[in-house]
Amino acid sequence: VPHPVYVCSFPSLVRPPHILEPVSASSPISSSRSRSMPRSTYLSATSIPANPNGDYPQHYCDWFFPHETIRREALRAEHALRYMENVVEYPWKAVNFRTWIRDFYFPSIHAHHDVEEDIIGPHFKALLEKQGENTLILQVWGSKEHDHKGLLDLMSKVERQAEALCIETQGLTGVNTSQHKINAVLAQLQALREIYATFKAFMFIHLEEEERVWPGIFERFGKEEVKKAIAKIIKEDMSKGGSEGAAMKSFAGAFLDNAGSTKTFSASKRPAEIPTALKLDPWCSEAVIGRFLADVPWIPRKLIFPSFHKRYVLHWKVMIDTVCADKDILRLRPNGSLPVKASGCFCIAA
Repeated sequence: VPHPVYVCSFPSLVRPPHILEPVSASSPISSSRSRSMPRSTYLSATSIPANPNGDYPQHYCDWFFPHETIRREALRAEHALRYMENVVEYPWKAVNFRTWIRDFYFPSIHAHHDVEEDIIGPHFKALLEKQGENTLILQVWGSKEHDHKGLLDLMSKVERQAEALCIETQGLTGVNTSQHKINAVLAQLQALREIYATFKAFMFIHLEEEERVWPGIFERFGKEEVKKAIAKIIKEDMSKGGSEGAAMKSFAGAFLDNAGSTKTFSASKRPAEIPTALKLDPWCSEAVIGRFLADVPWIPRKLIFPSFHKRYVLHWKVMIDTVCADKDILRLRPNGSLPVKASGCFCIAA
């Protein structure tokens, strides 16, 4: 099956049909009616036919929770880059984008790859070896090792270019900026867009390749083996410290948000949406979310996961979405840290 090609076309701001438009308070759709109607869903994966009801086999969902999150966050960043033409006037946009990439999105991808290489891979490799599946083992692990190295290289280039844009815009106020300086900033922005588009295309193809092999392995060995692997992930990743550990916890919150969970963090507690930010339908049904949470041990499910969801929504999602607006809500310092007090800011510490 030929792989799809993903192209990053920044000039167009037309929303595809799966992207939600803002709904005003005077919308004729009543809340009771909306609750009774099946919700619209959008699956970014093409490894399985999309189901309008958002219900998918469990062995696919086990991969879609992280993979759909990675893809949809990539789309969120791609969309934000379209709104950075005025970065000379609003240089904080470069800081927000760089900080989101550096401290949340890329560490989340690193942590996800660590899970695959250190937990999922060895667990199922041992099972396959018992069945003499050496060909399949070479196919899966050879490709994974090559792809992860390629992605690391591209991620490093994106991060360096995002930093270069921050440096180029440092000290700008949008007033009396020379044309030479404007051109230098826009050249750095264009370079960031191009390397990010290359990274995104590589990442999407890599995720699709995994989804054509791994769900079948999960189905083959059954739910109990998957639950053993998930238990290891929760035990090891939830206890991780440092920036990668913090990012992985927020990434778990992003799982829930991209799936459209309303149980782990109430919609009434969310900040006002930024009209120009990317809005995607959830990728799955509430039933799929229920099955996912049912496999999580009680304490993380009831006490930890809601805080992860809240952290993602109020900090990281706000950070990338504000790039699409012209008002700086977070007011990050140039190094990406939060000010001690940000009045009117609904963010929380990362």
